[in-house]
Amino acid sequence: MQSRSTSRDVMTLNSAVVELIERSLQSHIYWSGHNSSNCIPTEWRVLPFMVVLTVRKGEYQCIFDAAQVDSVRAGAGEVLLIPAGSRHRLVVDRATIADGLHIDFTLFHNLDVLSFYEVPMVVPAHQAEAIMRCADELTATLEEYKSTPNLNNIALKRCASFRLFYEILSVSQALPDKELRLLQVNRILPALELIENQLDAALKVEVLAAACALSRNAFSRLFKQVVGSSPLRYVNRKRLELAMSKLVYGDRPIAEIAKSVGFCD
Repeated sequence: MQSRSTSRDVMTLNSAVVELIERSLQSHIYWSGHNSSNCIPTEWRVLPFMVVLTVRKGEYQCIFDAAQVDSVRAGAGEVLLIPAGSRHRLVVDRATIADGLHIDFTLFHNLDVLSFYEVPMVVPAHQAEAIMRCADELTATLEEYKSTPNLNNIALKRCASFRLFYEILSVSQALPDKELRLLQVNRILPALELIENQLDAALKVEVLAAACALSRNAFSRLFKQVVGSSPLRYVNRKRLELAMSKLVYGDRPIAEIAKSVGFCD
């Protein structure tokens, strides 16, 4: 396959940061549907991962509970990309056929790599062919993986997910501060690891700062610059995301889920 360069991403990182990114970049797939005609509307919801819908026939409308965007539509040959954490509901034509994915791509345990980009919510048909091809391959691979979870299918699943990731980046615009944020991620990596491993504990900013050998104020400033929110806001968001996943895909009581992710009251 011929490599396609893009002017959207011309960043050069030092070798240490590149090595960290290569080791930590991961994809997580929570649900998939291949060439499905069982496309149904949803109630209002907030999901902790990106929703990818490649529309083969019919139309999806996504209505957002946000001031910036009211609603978007994706018809046949187009792709709908619903960002993680957005409150939305889906309206769908009865005759719609689509591939669907609940997926995220993370760096350093729990940092959403797509937060470094402005990702379009709708990819028009003239740009969507590669994404649709990748989504078709990935969802078909996942169907095979469910029935035959062998090493070959694990490798295929991983390859297909990162091809999809590449194609999403190819239609996205890198944010202006992306380079600086990525270069500085290594300085807060010990805190990100603590958050990943002790999300159910009482995480104090002072403890996170000490893990990075920084003062509380210096750590808070750097963390917000890199991640885009304060440490405590980020921790609470990660707890909510984990709780949402457990609510969507599990049957445990709400109080038990809240306690398991660090919400005690």
